[in-house]
Amino acid sequence: MLVSNIVQAKVRETMEKAFWDGITESMQQDEPDLSWVLKLMKEVRDELCEMSPQSWREEIVETIDVDILSQVNKVFSLFNSAAITSYYILKY
Repeated sequence: MLVSNIVQAKVRETMEKAFWDGITESMQQDEPDLSWVLKLMKEVRDELCEMSPQSWREEIVETIDVDILSQVNKVFSLFNSAAITSYYILKY
């Protein structure tokens, strides 16, 4: 294996680890930031559409509906905020 290939593989590994560490960290916060996941889902959906036959694209977009995922994220955030607020009100 050439030195440039080894360096390229190491850079890729480091970047992928940093990416997934960032997602994991954002998901473990008191109020998870799911925007990374939404962005990733949109990118996956768009790449699938580009690679797939035209006849499949509508079904892919309907199946991976980023707008619905975004709405679920907003509801989850509101619910989580209300739960945290209730916890502190009841605790004190």
